[in-house]
Amino acid sequence: MTNTNEITTSMGNVALDVVGNEPLAEKNKKKTPGTAVQIVTNMRPVTITKNTPMFKYDVKVMFVYSKADGKELVKERSKSIFKGPEHERDKGLCSLAYKKAVRQCPELQKGGPFYYDRQASLYSLSLLKTDPLTLKLVGNDLSQKQNFLRVEFTVTKVADSFQSTSNAIKKSVNIRPNLADKTILEALNLMVSGKALEDPNVLTMGNCVHYLYNDDHIEMNRVRVLDGEKNSAVGTCKSVKTLEGRDKDPSLYLTTELKATLFHPDGYTVLDVLRTYPRFNANRQANDAWSIPVRDSLLGLSCYVTYGPDANLGVERRMVKIRGFGLSARQQTFKRDGQPTTVLNYYKEKYNIDLRFPDLFTVVARGREGQSENYPVECLELCPGQPVRTEQMIGNEQSDLIKLAATAPHNRNRITQQVVQSVGLGNDREGYVKVGAPEVVTGYVLPKPTISYGGKTVNWNEPGKREWYNSSAVARQGTNKAAKYTVIFNTDKTKPLEMWEGLTNDLCYDHQIVYHPVSYPAPLYVAGMYSHRGAEVLAQRSAVYKEGEFDFEATNKQLGVFDKKLFATRFNA
Repeated sequence: MTNTNEITTSMGNVALDVVGNEPLAEKNKKKTPGTAVQIVTNMRPVTITKNTPMFKYDVKVMFVYSKADGKELVKERSKSIFKGPEHERDKGLCSLAYKKAVRQCPELQKGGPFYYDRQASLYSLSLLKTDPLTLKLVGNDLSQKQNFLRVEFTVTKVADSFQSTSNAIKKSVNIRPNLADKTILEALNLMVSGKALEDPNVLTMGNCVHYLYNDDHIEMNRVRVLDGEKNSAVGTCKSVKTLEGRDKDPSLYLTTELKATLFHPDGYTVLDVLRTYPRFNANRQANDAWSIPVRDSLLGLSCYVTYGPDANLGVERRMVKIRGFGLSARQQTFKRDGQPTTVLNYYKEKYNIDLRFPDLFTVVARGREGQSENYPVECLELCPGQPVRTEQMIGNEQSDLIKLAATAPHNRNRITQQVVQSVGLGNDREGYVKVGAPEVVTGYVLPKPTISYGGKTVNWNEPGKREWYNSSAVARQGTNKAAKYTVIFNTDKTKPLEMWEGLTNDLCYDHQIVYHPVSYPAPLYVAGMYSHRGAEVLAQRSAVYKEGEFDFEATNKQLGVFDKKLFATRFNA
């Protein structure tokens, strides 16, 4: 087996400096076949004040707490190593510290304007006289923890090689990508989001995706999933780029793209979420058929702990991440002070909490020492602003969301403009950056292509080319034969087409089915490689037989397949 030293040596011999230093291929000359049409794009020209320097500063935000032994504990919030809600919490605390620093420091009030990314970067259009600039901030408006001491806020100018000016647009592009100076683009991406970062109606994820908390004024469809109380939100992602421009001169453009995403509810306890699912009861166990798909829809969610000394600390409350479901509070035991106890007794004895659902499964999360701990579902509250990830989606949620995002071009353009305006992307408050209307360009409708088959006739009835199943109830591919693809016709017109779309959407958008049903008869084209995969999965986990016959329901249960109804009749797709 290759050891760490060998890998390190091998990596050291890789000439990574070559990557990005080779010139890009020459751009093809324009061709104008077809019919010319005018197209409204998602690109908006950006103009900035000329001859203006851009100074970049490194920001350190250190929160200092006292420990039980009297020593100090220092946490740097400005270089957050977390993702999701914990990262957003660090950004929020840094923003609080920055705003208080501005109120206390005359130099930060008179200079600028300043643009802070709520982490480690600050851009200014004027040079700070004091370098480094260090402030000590105190007050319970920064932290409500009892052991909080102060915030050490430091601003330091970075090396001159990272400084830029508004005249450096041409330097941001280069035929050798590694030689392009992206400093001006980094600064402008922050500047055009200035209003969005301060708007309480805007949820910013990262620094480039902005969602509206209240989008009722946007005329468009919505997705609401009652199971889990999940709702769609509309937003936009943005990027400032250097493009060719109209006069072959590098020009700045703001590109935007419509985003539609499902979000978990804010402020719900895990118990509140569970109650939204049909057939919920207080005796559900972690491994029953109802609990498994519900668990999958909640895996990875971050939650606040709602009890103990941190219960009233707002965003500074303790966070845990759901890793699964466990035994009920009455059944789950562990050792406390060397003596066995149950989760039920622990919460009563230590926190004086009488659990209302002691026979319901608990939530398994990572504890403070890295070990798994069990939490009652009524004692965890979902952190705000958590999107529903693909692996958390069940039923038709993914397909409904894709349909929502795939609006008609004219509606998409209108909605995008409304969202961009509502989010506040564009002109900064100081007037240094100005963003124009969407660019209109000339496009061409190409003539219909001519498809040549090389004079060969395809024998569609050749066994190696396809398999036919008149009823999907008897279809089980991937066990003995591996067809290049499979076609299944279902002509049951007593069921609406939307039902068959729903059954296939999960598979279609997982790239397992490469064609979507649009009319009767409803065909499903399944890639042959998934037949191979189905056979391999079945071989690794033995099939279940009852009285000599293959049992679909028992086999699916063993494979952990519950939420895709199509698996009830087709095994491998």
